[in-house]
Amino acid sequence: MLKSYLKIALRNFTRRQVYSIVNVVGLSVALACCLLVYLFVKSEFTYDTFHDNYENIYRLNVKTKRSADGDWRELGAVAAAMAPAFAENSAGIDKYVRLKGALALMKVNEEYREVPFIYADPDIFKVFTFPLLRGESKSLFNDPNTAILSEEYALKWFNTLEVVGKTFSVQLNDEYVPITIKGVTKKIPGNSSIQFDILLPFQKFIQTAGGDWLTSWNAWGIPTYFLMKESFNATDFDEQLTKIARKHFPEESRMNYAMSTQPLKDIYLDESVRGFSASGKKSTSWVLLTIAAFIIIIASINYTNLAIGMALPRTKEIGLRKTIGASGRQLAFQFLGEAFLYSIVSLFFALLLADLLLPYFSLLTNTSLDIIGALDYQLVTFIVSLVLLITLMAGGYPALIVSKFNTIKALKGQVRSNKRGLLIKSLIVFQFVLAVIFTFGTYTMTEQINFFYTTDRGYDDQNIIAIYVRDVDGDRVLKRMKEDLVLQPEIASISSMGWTGTRLMVGEGQVAADIYRVDPEFFNTLNIDIIKGSGFSKHASENQANTVIVNRSLLKEIGVALEDAVGTTIPFNRYDGFDNPMIIGVIDDVKFESLHSEVDPLIIHTNNNQELKRIMIKIVEGNRVAGQKKVEQSWANIFTDRPFEFEYLTDINNGQYASDENERIIILSAGFLSVLISCLGLFALSNLSIAQRKKEIGVRKIMGARLPELFITLSARFTLLIAISLIVALPIAWYLASGWLENFAFKIELGAAPFIVITVFMFLLSLISISYQIVKTSNINPAVTLREE
Repeated sequence: MLKSYLKIALRNFTRRQVYSIVNVVGLSVALACCLLVYLFVKSEFTYDTFHDNYENIYRLNVKTKRSADGDWRELGAVAAAMAPAFAENSAGIDKYVRLKGALALMKVNEEYREVPFIYADPDIFKVFTFPLLRGESKSLFNDPNTAILSEEYALKWFNTLEVVGKTFSVQLNDEYVPITIKGVTKKIPGNSSIQFDILLPFQKFIQTAGGDWLTSWNAWGIPTYFLMKESFNATDFDEQLTKIARKHFPEESRMNYAMSTQPLKDIYLDESVRGFSASGKKSTSWVLLTIAAFIIIIASINYTNLAIGMALPRTKEIGLRKTIGASGRQLAFQFLGEAFLYSIVSLFFALLLADLLLPYFSLLTNTSLDIIGALDYQLVTFIVSLVLLITLMAGGYPALIVSKFNTIKALKGQVRSNKRGLLIKSLIVFQFVLAVIFTFGTYTMTEQINFFYTTDRGYDDQNIIAIYVRDVDGDRVLKRMKEDLVLQPEIASISSMGWTGTRLMVGEGQVAADIYRVDPEFFNTLNIDIIKGSGFSKHASENQANTVIVNRSLLKEIGVALEDAVGTTIPFNRYDGFDNPMIIGVIDDVKFESLHSEVDPLIIHTNNNQELKRIMIKIVEGNRVAGQKKVEQSWANIFTDRPFEFEYLTDINNGQYASDENERIIILSAGFLSVLISCLGLFALSNLSIAQRKKEIGVRKIMGARLPELFITLSARFTLLIAISLIVALPIAWYLASGWLENFAFKIELGAAPFIVITVFMFLLSLISISYQIVKTSNINPAVTLREE
């Protein structure tokens, strides 16, 4: 019996090539999407769980009250002094690890490279599971002038893993320090929130950082992790740490601070805490899961529709089988078996397609996914379950229908059912509803991202070279570059900036504000207008060291009108040299950050107590190549050992929307696949429907009907279904798109354009999908058609 079923299934598979191809393409694409989404979601929700002790590892966070109404902000990086103090005064902590990211120039094999690295406490290999390929963990970091390399960097720098004992140099405080390699770590999994290629002892950071990094409880910026003992109670422990911490804060503000601990496994997907490690969004996983589910549904609908439609030409076969003793259960099993066969064939192509698309998908989702590396019993179980689910979804209803065919009517070929026709039409409508929603979403996201790129930010970012100077003396570099370039005809202007944040006490609450340290050329370089008051003098002097320029948002927060702004002092004394500085000018709400959020209050000053982070050089229009060469030569005159690395400010600004662009491409891909599968199904169904109406077409042609009339008649039922799909889908799509746009402070308005464009687009696609078979059948000689009937 099974052999007979298999033969029939294979015969139908090869004879009905159009329907077989449509089904295999649809199911293959759906399975490939599900496989990719499974790999991504599994990676996201298992972040950091590869560590042996992950259930007992917690990150130390600090909470600060931002306003009088109890609004708290939580930060995932604390002061370096906290961990030792807490470990000494708390019995719950087994071990702790402090991390500090840095960027420095390194000399390796007589070559200079600017490389990021991490300082870490010695217990990092006892708290976290980062296996060593070379070296002994017991002897690591006994000497501050040692380092651990990743296997990637060992091979990249020395072409071997046998690097223990080899040396390289790191530039710290303008001095090259020799570092001895003590070990090599195995490649860190992609789903680790802590990534590094070079580790240096935290003791080295303490030696070179200077300032109050080691003693201050306000010098935040050190991610700190605890390995807790088994008896750990989170609530009691947090309260205990808060009591200890508040003793170290000023009495008048200590109640505005609190400590908390966060489980390692929760860090990656917690968007409420501002951290200094990799982070993800739960919403992305749910969106991808929804997309994969919809595409599976669309592909299954295709199979169901075609299976039901193909059951009618096979009624005599089914009637004959029933006559010779086949039960309804056996016939149902046959149709389910055919669906299973399609699923297995589709799975083969899906695996090939997923492997082909995996690098592209990993790039879009900013992950490092690997099918072979993820192959385990869970993945096999998922694939088997998915194949069985598709078999039931796609083949279940057709199998049920076939099992209930009346034997006599089936033998006479008289089986008809309006209910099945209604079901097919309903499923087609549902398919295209999903396709329209995806298409509308793609259109909206494309328009919003184009809006990001084209909106006036309030300053000119064209032809500006940006050079980061975070790990060098920015003031010295700025001075030297001005000496070299200020008179060059290709250079329009040179400026600089540094940035950080602060909080102003206004009444009983606090106002968060950005602080930019600039030089007087800043406004000229970026072409920013002073709308009230004046800019900074180019001949800086002591009398402007305590003056600032602010934006409209800051005036609004402190309750000062634009007309009264100049001469007003603001409550700001966080940095040395400031004592309630006076406002000398006001700018508009210039959009330095992305357009996702409102413009923050901004304070701009020229006080050199804040370090510079970026030098900006504006190139004269039309002289980009020559100007860039002049800037590169100036850099080489200053640094003989540091590579010239830069970005154009336009690229930096556009990069703020990289994740939005990736999400758009994902939705675009989903829309394309949903429309493709739906149109393939529509093509196959129209092929089947028109083939069953050949006699009617022949009669119409004999009665004088021409191609345009036949086209309208034959396409009417399908265009009506598309019209119903649009009526149902467009309001839903508009509602979802409007909700998505609410996430942005600056956004487009949804007018009539997307409704018109998508309506025309869907009708054109549907007509193209069915036109070939209509034209082909209409051109057949009616005498031939009627003779066949």
